[in-house]
Amino acid sequence: GLYRYNGTKFQWINEYESIKTVNCLYTDEEGRLWVGTNDSGLSIFINDTVANVITEKQGLASDSVRCITQCADGNYYVGTAGALSIVTLAGGLNVKKTMEDIVYVKSMDADANGTVAAVTDDGKLYSGRERSWILWSHPRELIFPAVSLMKTDFCMPELHRMRYFAMAVIRESGNTGKRKVVKNYPI
Repeated sequence: GLYRYNGTKFQWINEYESIKTVNCLYTDEEGRLWVGTNDSGLSIFINDTVANVITEKQGLASDSVRCITQCADGNYYVGTAGALSIVTLAGGLNVKKTMEDIVYVKSMDADANGTVAAVTDDGKLYSGRERSWILWSHPRELIFPAVSLMKTDFCMPELHRMRYFAMAVIRESGNTGKRKVVKNYPI
């Protein structure tokens, strides 16, 4: 469920049928709260009221929403248990495009230049924009994404020097388990 915290106590928000099983939350630049659910699609709160709901019936790739981000292009990228949906508010809430090849996105972020990075459940890293996407993963590489900027103190010494990074590709060599930074995207 969804709970509201006012600084002293928690209040369960149970009056909306569309938000019984919450998976993820996202607050956009205008202060709207986007609530991704496990089985009821995506709800958008404006001033503590559900103003919009979008589900598979309206074109969302799946009713199970895993992550949400807003891009500099004004679109919202919604990772679902199905494919990646690109949602717009221009002209009313609707699904602008579905990226059928990008499935089960579990974390995602966008930069100020309009590029979105998405990591799928099977470890594939995609980056791109509305019309053009690149698959970066290789079976022998591990991907470390930053859903928000990740401090790298806990990670690898090579990354620690950068302090913060957008994402890094780490290759594990053979059976030794030794890791090496192959490519990184510092900010």
